[in-house]
Amino acid sequence: MGFKLTSMSRVFVFPDKPDTVDTIPFFTGTEFFETGETFGTPPNDWVKVQLSDSAVQGWLKRSSGIEVPDPPRPSLDEEGFVRSALLAESSFNEDPGTSPNFVFADYVLALAFVESGMTNAGPAPPPSDGIGPLQVTTATWQEFKTKGKPFSDIFDLRDRPSAQAYCAAYRMREDGRAIRAALPQGGGQTTVTLLDVFHAYLTGSAAVAVAIKNATAADKATAPDVFNAGLSRALVITIFDKLQKLVLGSTQPANLGQLIELTKAALEAALQKAFDLIKVNAPDQLPPAPKEKDPGDQIQLPQGPGNAPASNLNYSALRIPQKFRPFGDLIVARFSDAGYGRNHQVAAVANAIAESNLNPQAVAGGGEQSFGLFQCNIHGGLGNGFTKDQLFDPDTNIAIILREAKRHKDFADATTLEAAVEAFVRDIERPANAPVQVAKRITTAHKLIS
Repeated sequence: MGFKLTSMSRVFVFPDKPDTVDTIPFFTGTEFFETGETFGTPPNDWVKVQLSDSAVQGWLKRSSGIEVPDPPRPSLDEEGFVRSALLAESSFNEDPGTSPNFVFADYVLALAFVESGMTNAGPAPPPSDGIGPLQVTTATWQEFKTKGKPFSDIFDLRDRPSAQAYCAAYRMREDGRAIRAALPQGGGQTTVTLLDVFHAYLTGSAAVAVAIKNATAADKATAPDVFNAGLSRALVITIFDKLQKLVLGSTQPANLGQLIELTKAALEAALQKAFDLIKVNAPDQLPPAPKEKDPGDQIQLPQGPGNAPASNLNYSALRIPQKFRPFGDLIVARFSDAGYGRNHQVAAVANAIAESNLNPQAVAGGGEQSFGLFQCNIHGGLGNGFTKDQLFDPDTNIAIILREAKRHKDFADATTLEAAVEAFVRDIERPANAPVQVAKRITTAHKLIS
């Protein structure tokens, strides 16, 4: 249901407490989504709400409004969702604890075709309470929030597509781990395939996935529920309902062999759709085509940022070397040219200081392949497809970040310096230990304007 204000009200962080979400009061007539959570006893209870297409979430007194049909859901930002899946792949796979259960953006996106047809779908019918492009349920979300740290720390809203991409990446990794743990020891098949992971996802059971993996020809001729009690008739019907749209002409599987043929064909179709989506929305993330380098090619590194106007930021408070300060002014100028306000400009400079101290030829330590003002990573990061010399060009480096910034509405919608920094860290720069970095970079931003 939706919740429509009948009087002006702020949104509260906690029910029956004075702290409010950092926004202006919402006017009469504003409509929210109800999350399903309540607190207290009617008619003096509270309802938890979320503002459509926004990060605003909190509590309202029931007496401040009335229940109405759900407001229209925003359409899915496909490009942003694709980028989030690619970032989730990179983030999880850089974690030493992930190997050998690697995450693949194609698979995460394929699941969205399975669950919602790549739409920002509303709540699923009971008994599920799944929502969004990946139909993430409350139970799945709570597991991710509890066990998916540090990746889950930067997300609060289950309904946000970028958060769902990370949640699905976590689920893929955990399904891979569970399958390996369930494989017979000392023999048999030990390779875990995408189809195995898909079976674990569809059935909710690694043990069932392993049983399917090791099924014999005789097993495949039996009814699914006879082969394994975990493949109940109701579950097989649910699986068929999800997959039939991906496999034209498919019919309800009568035996295990037909069920496997259906899941395999559906996964292949969904993976192809996912790859096509990446080609359209993130062509820079595809492996670069082989190209012979012309021995005469020379890249002239820039000597300075040109004549960017002075930004009047307090670089002295952060002890930025004089020779690097003009690059901060260049960031301000480029973000201003792109239509961003002062808070967004300062947030960008604060992040560049955290990444490179405004040194356009900065190189990450520890073997990480990240270069330039914003330390764009050429292996799976925003610098993918660029050379390090290109990333040393401050204008190129800034342009890459601006291109990414335009894909994230939360950054554009930020009305405070703190919100702009938080959105930049969470959605654009994505450093390790993001919550700690948000706090540090907010401090840096305030020093810049002190």
